[in-house]
Amino acid sequence: MGPSGGTSTGPSSGTRKRLEEEEQSNEWRYGATVVSNEALRLELARTKQVKRELVKETADLKSGSEQMKEEVEEVEEDVVVLDVELVRIKDFWGQEFRELRRKEETLGEKVESLSKEVQDVKSDCKQMQLDAMTHVRKLVTIEGEPPSEEAIRVGVAYFVQFLKRESFPQLQAEAACALNDIMVEKFKNVDAVIGSGTAPILAQLLHSPSDDLLEQAARALANIACHVNDVCVVVESGAVSILVELLGSQSDKVREQAVLALGNIADKSPTLRDLVLEQNTLNPLLELLNEGSKLSMRRIASWTLRRFCDGELQPDQFVQLKDALPALARLV
Repeated sequence: MGPSGGTSTGPSSGTRKRLEEEEQSNEWRYGATVVSNEALRLELARTKQVKRELVKETADLKSGSEQMKEEVEEVEEDVVVLDVELVRIKDFWGQEFRELRRKEETLGEKVESLSKEVQDVKSDCKQMQLDAMTHVRKLVTIEGEPPSEEAIRVGVAYFVQFLKRESFPQLQAEAACALNDIMVEKFKNVDAVIGSGTAPILAQLLHSPSDDLLEQAARALANIACHVNDVCVVVESGAVSILVELLGSQSDKVREQAVLALGNIADKSPTLRDLVLEQNTLNPLLELLNEGSKLSMRRIASWTLRRFCDGELQPDQFVQLKDALPALARLV
């Protein structure tokens, strides 16, 4: 019972309203707390992820820094090596440039000297002609860049004329030697020498009593016969049969040059090889392969013999070359 003595039926309407409001307030507070906790959890997870990424980036930067430091050190070492190499290259090319300048100055002096000597070659004085020819020959045989083209331009015609001086064999030999050196220096010089009508004169010189002149004339013909386009000039000069005769010369140098010339001719085609063999070349050549011959002679003779055996042989040629087998066996 209540204080008034009546029966109680529950909270009043005002109390009930207040209780409902408190209940709603508690529900809002609880929901907000749940939402707040979830957001805090997510924010914490995101913060940890950012921290991990920062730690990883820091480690990568540190590793990259060390690697970059090593690369910088390698580059610095390479720069030092390049500086040393650059100094070496500068020194090398400096020396090369100085050497080139020296050669240019020397070449200019040679050309000037050569021009003067050629003027002396034109002189009527025999001794002056001989001295000038000797000097010209030495000029065109100096190692490096001898002025052979200059010698050809101003002197070849005079050299060829001196080949005809039968009364002055020493001058003929010097002229032939100069022409030889000019031809050896550059292949294109051979055409200039041939163009001056040299081959027939050289063939005539093969009859000279002077061994020095015979050697130089045979050597010149051998040089001309080295070239496929020029070998016919030697053949047409009538030199082949005379060269075969020179295989019996008393001079080793004459025999060597004659053998070389015949080998060069035979080497160019089977037709020319047959032409050389038709001159009864084999037997005197085999004589030069005996043990009493100089080693240089045996080398040149065996090389020429091989030229005779190249290509297709006729039956009679094969029979003829069978005589060479014992000589070849001795060489082996």
